[in-house]
Amino acid sequence: GLLLAAEKPELLDHGADEDYVCSVTNSTAALARFMIQRPFEKILDVCTGCGALAFIAARQGDRVLAADLNPRAVQIAAFNAKLNDIRNVEFATGSTFEPAAGRRFNFITANPPCVIGPSSRYSFRDSGEELDEFCRKIIAEAPGYLEEGGIFQCTLEWPNINGADWRKRITELLQNIPCDALVLHRQLQRAL
Repeated sequence: GLLLAAEKPELLDHGADEDYVCSVTNSTAALARFMIQRPFEKILDVCTGCGALAFIAARQGDRVLAADLNPRAVQIAAFNAKLNDIRNVEFATGSTFEPAAGRRFNFITANPPCVIGPSSRYSFRDSGEELDEFCRKIIAEAPGYLEEGGIFQCTLEWPNINGADWRKRITELLQNIPCDALVLHRQLQRAL
């Protein structure tokens, strides 16, 4: 039920700029399908991109902060809010949780750039971090921005290292965060 502006995917085939803003990706659609549907007072959408998840969350929230490192993504998301007459979303530019400094939320959603690989070409896709380091940082920081009883939902990619159980890597990280966690393993993808 949303009309969203974004850049044409064909631009990626010809070397789009690093601030390219994509439309709804498979990971965005997956998170939207699993998004908890209940009222929330304060919502944060980290790595908002074109704003799709922020706008879906806005249907059930009083106030939404949609943040992205890419100023161009924030501009396009703000345009999309006007295009869809969505008025309860504010927009901010900054890395992960920087725009939310000093604030707490009942619900946080994130579809971060988490493609595992050495590239840092596109801000929507590449974190520039080693393996899953960017994802690990987001998971470790999120509880600090949640109200008591708050919920954080995100999509992530984790490396499946030969000879190691992928669950162990996640379990070790989750042992250090002060909240409950539910992990859904959606698919396994082989490296090319």
